[in-house]
Amino acid sequence: MADDEAPIFATDGFAEVQPYFGPTDELDAGSVWRIEKIKDFQWRAKCMGIQDNPEIRAILNEMIRETNQLEEMVQEEKSEGKKKHWWCDGEYDDERAEEHNDKGTDCYKLSEYKDAFDHYTEAIRLSPSKAVYHSNRAAAALKLGRHKVAAMDGDYAIKQDPANLRAHLRAAQGHLMSGTAERSVEIYNAALELDPTNKTAQDGLKEAKTTAAAKAAAQAAEQASALRGERPPLPLHPVCEADAADLLISADEMLKNNPDREACKCARVEALIHCRRYEDAEEMCDELLTNSVDALYLKAELQWRMNQIPEAMAILEQALAVKGDSAKCLVMQERLIAIKSHLEAGEDFFDGGKYHDAVEAFNLALASDPSKASRFTACVLQKRAAATYECTRTDDALRDLTHALMLEPSHVQSLILRAQIFKEQGKMEECFLDLRRAQTYAPEMPGLWEGLADAAERCMRRRDGEDGEVQVEGVSEAEYYKLLDISSKATPKEVTRAYRKLAAKWHPDKWSVSSEKRQKAAEAMFKKVKDAYDTLKDPEKRHAYNQQSSRH
Repeated sequence: MADDEAPIFATDGFAEVQPYFGPTDELDAGSVWRIEKIKDFQWRAKCMGIQDNPEIRAILNEMIRETNQLEEMVQEEKSEGKKKHWWCDGEYDDERAEEHNDKGTDCYKLSEYKDAFDHYTEAIRLSPSKAVYHSNRAAAALKLGRHKVAAMDGDYAIKQDPANLRAHLRAAQGHLMSGTAERSVEIYNAALELDPTNKTAQDGLKEAKTTAAAKAAAQAAEQASALRGERPPLPLHPVCEADAADLLISADEMLKNNPDREACKCARVEALIHCRRYEDAEEMCDELLTNSVDALYLKAELQWRMNQIPEAMAILEQALAVKGDSAKCLVMQERLIAIKSHLEAGEDFFDGGKYHDAVEAFNLALASDPSKASRFTACVLQKRAAATYECTRTDDALRDLTHALMLEPSHVQSLILRAQIFKEQGKMEECFLDLRRAQTYAPEMPGLWEGLADAAERCMRRRDGEDGEVQVEGVSEAEYYKLLDISSKATPKEVTRAYRKLAAKWHPDKWSVSSEKRQKAAEAMFKKVKDAYDTLKDPEKRHAYNQQSSRH
């Protein structure tokens, strides 16, 4: 063949093979090899002048047909999400496959269905394209109660041999017994097209239609119940982690066997909520019946547990617009109104410096959470911790923050506040670790990198022997703002807050177990902090102090 001659592919009456020119891998290498062999056969036939011989043309067409089938398998194999059949990569031995098929048939006649199933399995592994092997194993699977396997094998046998009546009957029965009656009806109808007088197909079709109709009626009733919101509400008591996991496993299994059942979908949403897998539950909610009261109720339950109270209340309004007397929605709405009221009161008290009142308000909000283990709980615990911290109840604040982080390890506000408390207690390693975690979850938060660097520097100084001796020298009256770590424009509220933190830190009682030198230094620092506060809290003294400082 001349160098500039185009490659000879099967044309002009021949079937056409489709070459693949994508990136090279093992599958592609096989494609190239097969196409090259066809080209070589064509070229040799042309050289010998026999390319128009009917037998040669028939052979070439058969080669091309087989090659195209293989190319389809290659492309299917390379498709995303492709699940390989269990028999792929077998030995492929037709003779041994037939021997196992015969042994399986002998066992089947003796009612030794388990052995028959195993022999048919080996036959399929050795020769997976034989429809009869899949059909025979479907028969054994039905006897063993493996209905899904029977349906799968029957479907594959039909695909390989659409005229195989037995494969149709076995596949239809497998689908009927495994809960897919609609598919069973389709296959029985196809079987009756092959043999309109077949009694098994006629009787099976009647049963499949009855089952499918009953299933459709049950689904319709279930959807009507969901629209009315008749499903029981979530329990008010908390569900332990082990029970929640059991609920999710059961829900997954029910949904696997009944993918169209609304009740199974609702059960899975409920189990995910109990497991605090809120994002997964939110995604699953999209599969629920649109605007049913049950679906809206579950969405509202999910939103408030995610600390989205306004969104939950808006969803409840939608549910009550559908069914105004829904008891579970009315109860939740009443609870959320109370929660919202307590939260707003607590935040107002906190902003007004009434920290003890804020703690009580947040206590009431927490008492309204029946699960005691939601993201909402973690957020309110952090708010209460901030208030108790301002009340100088540091240990209580740490307990709340630790509990909040146990519920929500990624709660950044809790990490930041706990790091601040650790820093004031001189626990720089713990401070650094909390800030590092916060930085992982919120890398763009302003000031976080600076705080992390400061904590790291303090940890290094401590490691190098600078163990945090109390420093009093060098703090003069002209540095009251610096001492309290506030700006010269700080509000009276900010002055008071800064004083309380430092007074709690340097109070002599906290240093009673330290060395005498440290006790005296802490006492001196406490006195300076109090002097700074007495000066800056009084408007007249502060004005005079500012005037004096400006002259220096």
